[in-house]
Formats: sequence, structure tokens, C-alpha cells
Amino acid sequence: MSLMNFPLDDVKQLLIACADALSKNNMDDFNNLIALAATNVVSVRGEAIERVGIYLIQGSNCAIAGAMRDEEQIHIIDFKIGHGFQWEYLIEELAARPGGAPHVRITGIDDPVSLHARHGEGFEEVEAEFVAMSVEHNIEIEFNGLPVFAPMVTHEMLDLRPGEALAVSCKPLKLHTLSGWEC
Repeated sequence: MSLMNFPLDDVKQLLIACADALSKNNMDDFNNLIALAATNVVSVRGEAIERVGIYLIQGSNCAIAGAMRDEEQIHIIDFKIGHGFQWEYLIEELAARPGGAPHVRITGIDDPVSLHARHGEGFEEVEAEFVAMSVEHNIEIEFNGLPVFAPMVTHEMLDLRPGEALAVSCKPLKLHTLSGWEC
């Protein structure tokens, strides 16, 4: 799918393309389309279809923000992180907490053949996005990218730390690839 020629003025087509990519379990295209939507065409203050798009992007962030509202240290493990744009709304929400922003640690996992994770080089771009979010929202964010197939992830790779609240994002239809992985 070529995103360069995607019509940015047609939000409905973009959301349909997101749903189509998700239904085909094409998470690379889905993540790219979500990133495109988040940065170019959806808005909480926009037309009805633009608001639908923003709610699609924000959905699991709201659940995490609610569950983590009193936590001082948060570790998010994201299987198939892509660009990482999907976390900006959560970062913004956490940064605005009345009691102050928590320390956020994000472990981004993507298979080593993915464009985003190939040999770890693509994670530099993802980390740069989190650095920018950290500065913009005045919140401490630590990022670690793991270019590894999900079933190969070990506890040691995740660097789990005592006292951290843990959230795991596993894209739809990917959980079955983790069978045999014990928490």
C-alpha cells in the first residue's frame, strides 16, 4: 500500500483502509495508516468522521490512563509498536495529571523483518518521536526497542522492575502468537 498517494482529504476512505488492514492482520499498513491519520486528518474538534478517527486511535489509551491514574512508574510493553504515534494521547493525558506526571517506560517490540524494527535501526526514529513527546509534554519517557519476534521475547529482555505498573498492548489477532509464554 502506498501512503504517498493516499488522499488526505478523504477521512472516511482512510478509516476504511485502517479497518481493512486490521481485518487482514496487516499490522504494518494499519500502524502506518493510524500514524498518517493521527498526524494529518483526525481531530477531536473536527467533523463527525474526524472525531470517529480520533476515538479509534485513543480507544485503548483511555483504559490504560484510567487504570494507571495513581501510578508513579508505568511500563508499557507494546508488541508490534510500529511508529509509536498511538501513545501520544496517553502521554499527553499522563502529563496533565493533577498530581504530576509519572515516569513512563515503553518497551517497543517489533519483529526483526519489520520496516520499523529492521536490525534495530528503525527504532531510532521511534525513540526520536518519544523524545519529542517527552519535551513537548514535559514528561519523562524512557524507550527501549526490541527487534525480535514476539514468541521469542523473554522476561530478561523486558527488564521488568519492582514498583512499576505494567500495561501490555498486543495488537488484535496477535495474542495467539504468544502461546506458551508465561507471565
